[in-house]
Amino acid sequence: MQDDINAQKPLNFLQMLQKAEEEKKSGEMSPEYAQWLVEIEGHLRAFMTNATNFAVYRFVRDDNSPYGVEVVFVSPSMADILGVEDPTQIHLWFENAHPDHYERIVRANMEAFETLKIDETIKILHEPSQEWRWIRAVGTGSQDSAGAPMYANGIIIDVTEQKEMEQAHKESEEKYRELVENINDVVFALDGKGRCTYISPVVKTIMGVEPESLIGKTLQDFIHKDDVQISRENAVKIMEGNPLQSEYRVRAVDGKTRWVRASSRPIMEDGKVTGIRGTFRDVTDYMKAQEDKKRLEEQLEHSQKLEAIGTLAGGIAHNLNNVLYPILGYTEMAIEDIPEDSPAQESLQEVLHAADRARELVFQILTYSRRSEEKLEPIDLGPIMKEVIKLISAAVPSTIKVEQSLAPNCPAVLADSAQIHHVIMNLCTNAYHSMRDTGGILDVALSHVEYKEGQKTPVVNMATGEYVRISVTDQGQGIEPEVRERIFEPYFTTKGVGEGTGMGLALALAIVTKVSGFIDVTSVPGKGSTFDLYFPVTDKVPVTPIPEYHGPAPRGGEHIMLVEDDQQILRMTHQMLERQGYKISPFDSGIDALEAFFDNPGDYDLVITDMTMPIMTGDQLAVEIMNKSPETPVILCTGFSEHISKEQAEALGVAAFLMKPMARNRVAGIVRKVLDKAREKSGKD
Repeated sequence: MQDDINAQKPLNFLQMLQKAEEEKKSGEMSPEYAQWLVEIEGHLRAFMTNATNFAVYRFVRDDNSPYGVEVVFVSPSMADILGVEDPTQIHLWFENAHPDHYERIVRANMEAFETLKIDETIKILHEPSQEWRWIRAVGTGSQDSAGAPMYANGIIIDVTEQKEMEQAHKESEEKYRELVENINDVVFALDGKGRCTYISPVVKTIMGVEPESLIGKTLQDFIHKDDVQISRENAVKIMEGNPLQSEYRVRAVDGKTRWVRASSRPIMEDGKVTGIRGTFRDVTDYMKAQEDKKRLEEQLEHSQKLEAIGTLAGGIAHNLNNVLYPILGYTEMAIEDIPEDSPAQESLQEVLHAADRARELVFQILTYSRRSEEKLEPIDLGPIMKEVIKLISAAVPSTIKVEQSLAPNCPAVLADSAQIHHVIMNLCTNAYHSMRDTGGILDVALSHVEYKEGQKTPVVNMATGEYVRISVTDQGQGIEPEVRERIFEPYFTTKGVGEGTGMGLALALAIVTKVSGFIDVTSVPGKGSTFDLYFPVTDKVPVTPIPEYHGPAPRGGEHIMLVEDDQQILRMTHQMLERQGYKISPFDSGIDALEAFFDNPGDYDLVITDMTMPIMTGDQLAVEIMNKSPETPVILCTGFSEHISKEQAEALGVAAFLMKPMARNRVAGIVRKVLDKAREKSGKD
């Protein structure tokens, strides 16, 4: 029954060939089949004759052949594909094979009779073009009824173009991979849920993790906690179809925080966003540079503010000193005029103290903001230290003990003695203030130290070499770390209202830095502080300072020309000097004074002139007077001037240069000293 059913089914092409073969062997082939075979043979011959990129072959097993097979049939296109004249010559098939492929193709053809299949791709030399071409052999083997190998049938296809395309694709892929793996940017891809599907190896240099360990994980786990929220918001925007650039901080495996700049875009498939693809790079150095730039800009802005303060201070200093000068002078004269037991004595002493504090504040501002370089001289710090210790010991209460340790014969340093005196006095005053409630020891020391090559110095950027060190140590409340960072800022103070200006330490740093020195601060909250000042030594001989005049104001009877455009100062100075016995000729104009002097140059023993005056300045007046009468000394006074310094005034030949405001004793002492020196020079009694 089944045979009847099968007999009714149409035969496919292979079944028809098999049936035709069987009938041919039995000699009972029907005319229909014979005709069909002829037609099929014609079709196949035409097909194989016209084929150009493949050819058909049949091998027969031949154990006597060195290649194990012989050619029994090839289609015409075989000659073009193999590049040989007679493709039926089996040796031509193998002799042109690439040396690396020769044994493999021989073995494959032999095995085809056993395995009944072959599929090998090899490279052969195409002799006409002298090019290496790729061919693919695909076929099957056949056996006889006894199972013995009989034929190997197959086709040869020229796959050179395909192999070249594959090779080009491979090279392109390798170049792309090499590019991705070696650029500084990390390339990444995320799926729709934010899980990593690919990340380039460069990620290890930034985050310290192997790229394989990140696959399937979300990169959000590595983002700094303060940037997690904004990164999530940005991810939502990208998944909505918006490309985005952003900057985040990430946490590396070693715990360090690094800045990365990410450029991300959505992955689109069929109009839908299925993930995110992008790159990110390490921009830590750039961000640090930006922070440094911002800090420098802030420092520049701060410097410009200080410069503006300096300009403002210079502009008001002259007027402010002109205001303070009469206050000091008239107060001193008032104290002298009233009885010592008068209740007003105490009040006037307070006025004098307040005016002196105001004068000190002006001095601090001018010293801090002055843009011109000071003239530095070699000085011995020992006498200055002794003077400061003497003053501070008299000022501190009995609960504070002042101790000193001053090394003898310390080398000289280049500095301004008055400024150094001011710095040490300020540090000692701060130390005293920190202990006024608890008491303790205020230790002041002077020593000579040396830091040799390779030895660590106490301050960053401090060069090795010899230094003179001043140390001021207290047992006070100490300095908190957050306060310590700001103690050298102008106008920063922790003292109460009216107790400090906030300029002391800022001024100290400016003065010490100006002479190439350093300040080191060590402090333990609740246990005290130490300020160490380091001044580089010099081999120059120290200058012996001329002592200031102390004691009662000296008197005299000489004739003095007084020139001052400020009427109040003119009257006050006039009265001050008259009280000391001098004859005073006051002038409020440099022109008028010069005319009077030229009329009677021998009438005046001394000329005292202000610097800043209209039409004719004090230095111009001084030059005219000294040219007319070189033996007449001139004292030049100023509250502030950018146009002349003490050194410049002395270079003009003036006898003395005074900065307002001045105490009466100082003015009287300098006047007396200048007059005495002029008398000695002229040989008068």
